[in-house]
Amino acid sequence: RRRHLLARIHRRFETITEPVRVGPLDLSFTRVADPNRVLDQVAEEEDRRDKLAGKQRPADELHLPYWAELWDSSIAIIEFLAETLPQRFPDLSKLSVLDLGCGMGLTGTVAAGLGAHVLFGDLEPDALLFAQLNSLPFADRIRTRRLNWQKARLTEQFDVIIGADILYERIQWPFLEPFWRGHLKPTGTV
Repeated sequence: RRRHLLARIHRRFETITEPVRVGPLDLSFTRVADPNRVLDQVAEEEDRRDKLAGKQRPADELHLPYWAELWDSSIAIIEFLAETLPQRFPDLSKLSVLDLGCGMGLTGTVAAGLGAHVLFGDLEPDALLFAQLNSLPFADRIRTRRLNWQKARLTEQFDVIIGADILYERIQWPFLEPFWRGHLKPTGTV
């Protein structure tokens, strides 16, 4: 499975794999080698599409590759999760987590590594490939779903919703709170 996912990823991206140690976990994390190159490629493709269509799309329709960067906030979140989840939830095997805007899957992989059941949700299929790859050791506790929080409504609620760096675009803010309210268990946490 790992070879298959890497082959799919390597059709479009150069990667590097690095060790990540957090709490009791030692993980092998594969990420985009040069996120700036991915941004440049996406911007060029968006410009090409706009020229072919003879118009420019509104900013909320652009699919910028925010997922291709491993953001500093995700490092802080995984440290927080490793420290607090085992304290707050005595039986992590019963914990349901939504990693919203999961990117390459670091935060959700840590939650799964600690024992939680995780749904990776992201708008970008490439991000979900990385999340699947990085979470393979915990595949029995992982699901992935292409998800647009502006429109999607899931049929389940979660104990914890995690989002690392999903508040950067003010245009997204009005959609997030209703999404959280609709998908968080009454005693849940964002």
